[in-house]
Amino acid sequence: MTWLIPHCGRCDTGRFAQRDRTARLHCTNPHCDHWIHPRELVDIHEWALCDDGTVIVRIVE
Repeated sequence: MTWLIPHCGRCDTGRFAQRDRTARLHCTNPHCDHWIHPRELVDIHEWALCDDGTVIVRIVE
């Protein structure tokens, strides 16, 4: 299994991070207002937050 850092599908430069206490994951690009819910991460085995709040996902190969 491999851990990856998913990129934003709207701007392609930002990554996702949890910025507040909600379940939403926000793009880290300050010029992009895209956010998703964790359930929208597809084809992954699990996801986790790094110490800085950035999302990483584990995929099954």
